[in-house]
Amino acid sequence: MVNTENQIRPMLLTEEQLRSLLNQLDGAIEEPSHEGRRTNRITFRTVNVTVHVLSGNDQENSQFRVSTRNISASGLAFLHKQMLPLRQKLRIDIPMVDERMLCIMAEVVHFRHVQGMIHEIGVQFQNIVEQDAP
Repeated sequence: MVNTENQIRPMLLTEEQLRSLLNQLDGAIEEPSHEGRRTNRITFRTVNVTVHVLSGNDQENSQFRVSTRNISASGLAFLHKQMLPLRQKLRIDIPMVDERMLCIMAEVVHFRHVQGMIHEIGVQFQNIVEQDAP
């Protein structure tokens, strides 16, 4: 029987498998230039970001935790067990080091299949909803 205690949900990867996959993705140069990008990306790896999928009237349909890959001032890339459609509206909760929660409205602008049931989702931030104090 597989030990699921140390697996990253919902992709069923161990921490080492996730780290290896992210390193592999970061090592692959899939884009020849950064033209058109407004801000530089920085590595941002955590499994504590929560994504809320919103309906047309901004009501929450579902939520799930994701493993993030990178972040910039204008967006975020994360891994998920299924793709999300382009223009899908999201609310993303990002925990900050001072225990506050940054809540940001975002929209899916990119997705791609990585392997098996793993997809990379790229979102563009729309606006900050709130910043909860500790």
